[in-house]
Amino acid sequence: MKKIYVDVGDRVQEGQLLAVLEIPEMQDDITRAVAAQRRSLAELARARDELVRSQSAHEASHLSYTRLASVIKVRPEPGGSTGDR
Repeated sequence: MKKIYVDVGDRVQEGQLLAVLEIPEMQDDITRAVAAQRRSLAELARARDELVRSQSAHEASHLSYTRLASVIKVRPEPGGSTGDR
C-alpha cells in the first residue's frame, strides 16, 4: 500500500478513494507500454512521410508518362508513310 485514506470503521461514500496501491511490476508494465506506444507513433509518422514521398514520386512519374504518351501520339512513326511519293 502506498497510501491509505480511511481507517477501519470510517464511513465512506460510493466512489470514494480508499487507498492507493503501489505495485512496482505494474509501473514497469506501464513504462514499457508507454515506450511501445511512442515507438509505434514514431513508426506511423515515418510511414506517413514515406507515403507522401511515394505519392509525389508517383505524380511526377505519371506526369512524365502523360507527356511522353502525348508526344508519341503526335509524332509520326519513323520509317512510316508521310504521304509523299
